[in-house]
Order: sequence, then structure tokens, then C-alpha cells
Amino acid sequence: MAVSLIIIVLCLISNSYAEECPAKKPIVFIPGILASILEAEVDIADISQTPLPSDCDTHLDYQRLWIALKDLNPFNNDCILGYLTPTWNSETKEQIDIEGVNILSPKFGSTYACDEIDPNFPLSIFAKCFHDLIKKFKKLGYVDGDNMVGASYDWRYYRYGEYKHKRNWFEDTKELIINTYNKYGKVVVISHSMGGLMFYKFLDYVGKEFADKYIDNWVAMSTPFLGSVKSIAAAFPGNNLGLPVRASKIRPFARRTET
Repeated sequence: MAVSLIIIVLCLISNSYAEECPAKKPIVFIPGILASILEAEVDIADISQTPLPSDCDTHLDYQRLWIALKDLNPFNNDCILGYLTPTWNSETKEQIDIEGVNILSPKFGSTYACDEIDPNFPLSIFAKCFHDLIKKFKKLGYVDGDNMVGASYDWRYYRYGEYKHKRNWFEDTKELIINTYNKYGKVVVISHSMGGLMFYKFLDYVGKEFADKYIDNWVAMSTPFLGSVKSIAAAFPGNNLGLPVRASKIRPFARRTET
């Protein structure tokens, strides 16, 4: 009992000190696979030239594709995963989006896309992402888009810098870190799962001199440096990744997505 009281008191003291501390190191969040909102604009000229079902919409204004409860439950709509599933370009030897489908992770630089990928119940139970951490840091005085930023990305791809059809996430993240550094100093990077692999590749991209100057620390949570069994499960028997959808619906998408 005494030990529990001591722990509680220490936590209260540390929280109080953190709230009063004027020096807060800037934070950069990098989410893992499936953990960023993806939005899309659809303008398909001829749906017969795509792998999509013929009854899919050929024109959509920007809207959330990943993840929206209205489209995934009871999941009788194959179009959403169809829009998200890349195709293979045999000429350039790379995976690309279906022609006429433009997909991105919105509001780069804000934590918006990696906070909650769907705030609606029941998906909100499974889709919190960095929500609890962001909520805690806001209580400590951090401001979204200022000294707390998000480097979300289209998690279906990872070879940024090689694609012609995607913005270079490495360059965007480099600029984000430099701008944050110019205001507040060295940044602390907090990554989760595949986000750690993305940041590891980012460090290769920018080099040691950049890292020494701009990066204060890196907190890598649950990063699969030795690989992930879940990727095998998703590609073969099927894995719904903890979401309330049928695993058989996720399997074709997992097999065609390079990450």
C-alpha cells in the first residue's frame, strides 16, 4: 500500500513539473502500417479498364477511404479496398495506383491523420493510433502543428524518392524536421511499428550529419526490425488486423500492397 502511494505521489509530482516546465522538446510522430488516414479523389474515365467491379463509382470528391465505418461494416462494398489496391506497371516495374484514383494521407505536418483513423464507434475502439499520447502531450502544453507534428504517409508504399506518382515523403519529412528545429531546436521522433522502419530508411536518406544536427532522440515502439509474422498471416490465410471486417476481404489487398 505504501509503495502504491509513493508511486502515485511521484507521478503527480512529475506531471506537475512537466506542466510547469517551459522547455518542451518538439515531437515528430511517425505512425505504422494502416495507422494513417488515407483520403482519395476518384475520376476514372473507363472502369472496364480497371480491376474494379463495374458498379463502383467512377467519380468521387476527396473523402476518407481508410478507414470509414459506413464502407467497411458490414463490408459488402468491394470498391473501397479496390480503390486502395495498387496495380503493377510492367514498364516502370513498380506498383502504382489505379489510373484516375489519387490517394494521399491528409494534413501532413499535423497529427490529424495519425490521431484516430476513425473516431466513430465501434471502429474508434480499434483505431486510436497515437490518440492517447497526443491527448497527453496536449495536456502538457504541446500544440498540434507547432511543437508537435505528424509525418503521416501513404503506408501502402515505402520506396519514397523512387516513385514518380507519389510525393517524396523523405523530402517532406526532412523539411518538416528542419522547420520544427528552426523554431524549437532538435526534435524527438516517436515512431510505431512500420513507422520505425520508415524512419530508419529516412536516416539512410538524410545521412549522419543531418541526424546529428536535427535529431535529439528517437523512440521506436514495436518496430519489427527482424520482420513481422503478421505480414505472412495477412498475405496467406488472411488477417483482419484486429478490425471488425472479414479477413478474406483484406487478403487480396495485402497480397498486392508492397508494404
